[in-house]
Amino acid sequence: MKDILYQQEAGYIGEVKVDNILHSIHFPEPVKILTNVELAISPGNFIPIDTLIVSSTSILILEIKNIAGTFTYIPNPPHFVRTYQGKESIVIDCPFMQLRRNQIGLDQWLAKNRLPIKSTGMIVMANHKTSVLNAPPDMPIHYAKHLSVLLRGTEPKKQIMTQSQINELAYKLQQDLRPYNPYPICEKYNIDPRHLKKGFICSNCSTNLIRYSERKWECPTCGELTDQSYLGNGAGILGILMPR
Repeated sequence: MKDILYQQEAGYIGEVKVDNILHSIHFPEPVKILTNVELAISPGNFIPIDTLIVSSTSILILEIKNIAGTFTYIPNPPHFVRTYQGKESIVIDCPFMQLRRNQIGLDQWLAKNRLPIKSTGMIVMANHKTSVLNAPPDMPIHYAKHLSVLLRGTEPKKQIMTQSQINELAYKLQQDLRPYNPYPICEKYNIDPRHLKKGFICSNCSTNLIRYSERKWECPTCGELTDQSYLGNGAGILGILMPR
């Protein structure tokens, strides 16, 4: 449960980091950026999308990952093994397979709505210190810090949709999109909330952190310091729940 909760929080922080980068990019054409949403591709069937970038030349899905360490790709069946600072290795679902499932679902939705375009996608590593080993050359893995160069491009792209079609697409997307909400965690994983510790938690020993300064939090047990940027803006949504 501890690993699941930390993955949820790390994923959220990674998406916020990528969102900030995207909003700083001067795109060569008008774009619409939708973040952290679910798209209904059929009744009761939703696909979760971290970030969707819509323009007259493309519809791009970003599958965002924010897990530190070294990812080693294992091809059969496709998955990654993550190692980090001597800790026990863990198996990570293949983000490329997740991306392809989302692309297939989105393309089905586009075809159903008679829109003349197919989606593209890339995997974005929010942590630039993450290492990726043995990934196939055609697996589109990129660091978030390179998005400005990757998305602006150097050559003009062919316009696929007219402004009228873009407006129609935006309207239909809004009809079938809903915010993605993984909470309440307790309900999702059948956990009694009385068995949880609430608040900001030390990643080293699971003790509640106390504020050390304006931007630092300290663990009273092991002395570990945590930067405010990792915890987020202090809002309750970023409070970490840990089993007692």
